[in-house]
Amino acid sequence: TREASFSPDDATMTDKTLPDFFPLAPKQCAGQADKFFACFSERGVQPEEGDAEAGAKALEACASTLAAYEKCVGRWWRRNQPTPYRVPEEYRQFHAAAPASSSS
Repeated sequence: TREASFSPDDATMTDKTLPDFFPLAPKQCAGQADKFFACFSERGVQPEEGDAEAGAKALEACASTLAAYEKCVGRWWRRNQPTPYRVPEEYRQFHAAAPASSSS
C-alpha cells in the first residue's frame, strides 16, 4: 500500500490513494472498516463551493483509521487471494490465423 505524506511546507498533499481492496469490509475487519468509512464520509464531504483537495484532506484527517483498516483488510486480502492456476498445455495452444490471400 502507499503511504500518505503531507508536510505543512508542501503546497499540496501528495500520494493520497485508497488501497486496491477499498471498499471491502470483511467480517473480521468490520470494526476497523466502520471507523474508517465513518471518518472518511464525515471528513470527505465536498463543500458547496467545491474543493479539489477534499478527498485528500479527508484521507489525511483519517490517517490513523485508514492505517488500521489497511492493516486488517490487507492481511485478510493476502490470505484470501485465489491461488493462480495454470491450465494444462493442451488448453494453451493458439491457432495462428490463416495468412491473408493476396489477389493480384
